[in-house]
Amino acid sequence: MKLHYGTRLMLGATYVIRTAISRIIPLSILTGLFLFCHFSAKGENVRAIVDSCKVALRVQHTNAQYIEADLLIADAYAEFFHTPDSCLIYANDAIKRIGKNTISKEYVRANVSMAKAYYVDRKPEKCVTLLDSIYTISKALNFSYGIYKALYYKSILYNDINEPDSAINFLMEALEVNKKAKDYTDLASAYNNIGELYFSRKQYKKALEYDFQSLQIWRKAEPARVSGILSDVGNCYFYLEQYDSALKYYNDAFANSNASNNTLGYAFSYNNIGLVYFKKGEYGKALNNYYTALNYYYKLGMLQGITNCLDNICKTYIAKKDYTNALKEANLALRYAFQLKDRGLAYIIYIDLSNVYAGKRDFEKAY
Repeated sequence: MKLHYGTRLMLGATYVIRTAISRIIPLSILTGLFLFCHFSAKGENVRAIVDSCKVALRVQHTNAQYIEADLLIADAYAEFFHTPDSCLIYANDAIKRIGKNTISKEYVRANVSMAKAYYVDRKPEKCVTLLDSIYTISKALNFSYGIYKALYYKSILYNDINEPDSAINFLMEALEVNKKAKDYTDLASAYNNIGELYFSRKQYKKALEYDFQSLQIWRKAEPARVSGILSDVGNCYFYLEQYDSALKYYNDAFANSNASNNTLGYAFSYNNIGLVYFKKGEYGKALNNYYTALNYYYKLGMLQGITNCLDNICKTYIAKKDYTNALKEANLALRYAFQLKDRGLAYIIYIDLSNVYAGKRDFEKAY
């Protein structure tokens, strides 16, 4: 079953918003920037908003504005669409405009986008090499964002290769960087990143310690945007099998999303509430929540969310022994998994299909 998370997806948005505010740039540029950030915070149609960014930014004529457009669009393709080739096109375009021999914060940001693309594209060697360069340059520039991002992505890579001690060391260093910079939103994200690492190691109580510290900061810094961390807290309780506590935090996440009109938060919350009802054996309520989440994911154009949600729906129909609907949803989920080129997710769905055919007593197809 797939829980959905709110915080990691939004890591880039706060920085982009601050960048927009700190620059004295034309209103049409600000409009484009805030439209882009809007889909992070409020979950509008991602592809349509990226297109509007391209229009709003590229009608301008200064080199700095072209660079900003490239960086924003590259981040969107890396973090939201998970399409590394498109990300690299725009990041490389930014670097060409900046100049390969010009070391600047924009140059660092372009390289961060490229590192994200290499990670999504499963090219860890290229990613590590680039992250080392980002770290060194950012230290020289005293650019906390670049240092933090280099450490954060290195922690993910080391966790992926089952070196949790190295991963946690990178995150602890990132935490200290953000403390010194007094960047409270990035500090909150750093605490949450540590919580995510412990969560991935199935140390859920330890994860809660850091998630609660992150939540405390977010409530002071940006109280309207805490739905993601509330979902993460709920996820810890879910895996601790404390389903009533999980449901409380998922409902709190939904309420926060409702207060800020956060469509992405709606999708996460409905999906996760569905999971609790599935565990409680209330399959009708589970399906109602899943299908509501699925509609939001379609509106957002988020293939990853759509695929995971369809997989949850399929599993629920299997539990209900409704193999006809289970087969329909599994085949649709598999199609999207292929579009994403996500072999891990496709493998999970194939297992679902095997269970469907076994339930239908079609053992030849099941095995």
